[in-house]
Amino acid sequence: MYSVIRNVNILVSLLKKFDIRNIVVSPGSRNIPIAVSIEKDDFFKCYSIVDERSAAFFGIGLIQKLKQPVAICCTSGTAVCNYLSAVTEAYYQKLPLIVITADRNIYYLNQLEDQDIPQMSYFVEVTKKSVCLPIVNDEKSEWYCWRLVNEALLGLDHHGTGPVHINVPIEIGPEEMDFSLKELPELNCITRLTVESKREEWKRYAERLKKTRKILIIYGQSFRASAELSSIIGQFFKKYNCVIATELISNLWSDGIVNLHRIFQFHSGDFLDQAEPEIVITLGGNYVSDIKGKLKSNKWNFEHWLVCEEGLIADPYRKLTNVFECSPQVFFSNMTGLGGNDILEHSYYDLWKENEKQFVEPFREYNDVYVVSEFMRKIPDHALLHVANSTSIRIAELFSVKETVDVFCNRGTNGIDGSLSAFIGAASVSDELCFLLIGDLSFFYDMNGLWNRYIGKNIRILLNNNSGAGIFHYIRSEKIIPSLDNLVAAEHDAMARKWVESRGFLYLSAYNMKEFEDNITKFFDANLDSPVFFEVFTDKKTDAEALKRYYESNKTAMKGMKKIVGKVFKI
Repeated sequence: MYSVIRNVNILVSLLKKFDIRNIVVSPGSRNIPIAVSIEKDDFFKCYSIVDERSAAFFGIGLIQKLKQPVAICCTSGTAVCNYLSAVTEAYYQKLPLIVITADRNIYYLNQLEDQDIPQMSYFVEVTKKSVCLPIVNDEKSEWYCWRLVNEALLGLDHHGTGPVHINVPIEIGPEEMDFSLKELPELNCITRLTVESKREEWKRYAERLKKTRKILIIYGQSFRASAELSSIIGQFFKKYNCVIATELISNLWSDGIVNLHRIFQFHSGDFLDQAEPEIVITLGGNYVSDIKGKLKSNKWNFEHWLVCEEGLIADPYRKLTNVFECSPQVFFSNMTGLGGNDILEHSYYDLWKENEKQFVEPFREYNDVYVVSEFMRKIPDHALLHVANSTSIRIAELFSVKETVDVFCNRGTNGIDGSLSAFIGAASVSDELCFLLIGDLSFFYDMNGLWNRYIGKNIRILLNNNSGAGIFHYIRSEKIIPSLDNLVAAEHDAMARKWVESRGFLYLSAYNMKEFEDNITKFFDANLDSPVFFEVFTDKKTDAEALKRYYESNKTAMKGMKKIVGKVFKI
């Protein structure tokens, strides 16, 4: 029988999953739920040592002889302090000691409660990982608790061996002495493979992929992939029934790729039923597509494999099962080498690609969708393209550029600040034509990006000025928020002309279709002897309506998509 306290039974379940058998327990009241839960389970071998200082060194002795991780467990307060010297010794001996400290609810810290000290960070300098578990009261805190225990236990041997600390707050109440839980929760533990892992371990995952018919690879924001990496990814595609979903900011061109943002933005209802992946493999940085919300929901069930050179635990979908601590090139090379013969069918890719083929061109109307589509279409070979965040990148990702164009956007944290400055920095060290697509709030927020000596004649900036944050007119409306333009969309009447002309730009502008078409050719003229700034004025409400109609026109084209692979997947 186990404690009903959720963070306790999650901890105990994962200790078993990680094969942590030996635990040295010191007496106290706060750690009773932990102590009784492990004592009643024959899996564990428990040792009772009263003095916490001695108990921790006793644990060190067990590790030295058994050459296995050992846990120590104590109550809250100064009992925790007595562990410090042994934990420090374990740190410098590089011994896998798991320090489990029970605690009071952190709400009570410094409130004159008994045995309540700031112990959650007590061992930070002498442990490889230190976590403080939440008091679990809902699904999200349960996931967070599970993730933290996994992170801590994976830290025991990550880039060398050493101690880790797991602090376990336990709320005083009737559950404190309730041991009526008959079975521990069935939880998976996250595994981490590295370049040093045995070939047999890698082969097991290659075999898992070979048996899987729906592998979704999401290749996020990255620098341009080398020719060698692109080739290896193409070879991987031939081995497995997968689709490689990219965006412009992925800067990847290979066999097997589709436009993630475009397809998911325009998908039909049938597509979602058919496209549910069995395994999702993520690489690179962030991305724009709204598929992230679908992956976070419980409507799709899949394994999540993360390829991350740092080996970090990043679990955005709350389904992480495996971390591959290696470069994308190593991952694809290993899996390709172990993948056996090429496969004959690519039904999962065919499903995604057919949706992409249904894409329709924007209406020839004067709005930001049309402006961006024409801008993207005219970007020349080997150019550098920066796109500002928010509406600019969302619309830009609906269209294509030539394979030789490098595309950048500050998607790391998705803020609008600094888009102009980042572009100017890149352009200052480039010999190619450099283009920036930016919205008005992003531009005026960062207009100091033009206040420097590094503005070359290779710079081309297209500013879509629709007098506010147009995105809020798309995702909200004045019917929902009557004062939308006041504080949320930040309506304004600012113009860029005088500022950019003072900085040496040739200034162009457009208020209608004729002016736009008259000036867009001049904007792209590579022979001009000055930087060029093209300010295109549109209306944010009209833009929002145009974008909605454009999405609907594409979704209409997607209807009836079951015809191609529905039979293959028996839908």
